Amino acid sequence: MQTTYNKTNKQSLLGEILIGSRTQYIKTLAKNILLSEKLIIPLEYIDEKLRLNSIREGKPLIINYDTRLEFLIDILDTEATKGTAKLISEICSSK
Repeated sequence: MQTTYNKTNKQSLLGEILIGSRTQYIKTLAKNILLSEKLIIPLEYIDEKLRLNSIREGKPLIINYDTRLEFLIDILDTEATKGTAKLISEICSSK
């Protein structure tokens, strides 16, 4: 197995910083959503999705703060990646 290395340049470094910032922002946002008094996403919706995922994957159902947080982070990360992937790709490839 051959390992390849990519040369780091200004654009790729900026892309890595943006990805790291996006990831940290998503984690903070998910925590704020769960701790908010007025939930944007009802807990019943999250719990139902967790229940369906546990049935689909054949895993035991565990619903607590951590599993809800992980579920929200997954959803937000997927949507944020869709929205920012082109922007980050353009920044990394521009010369």
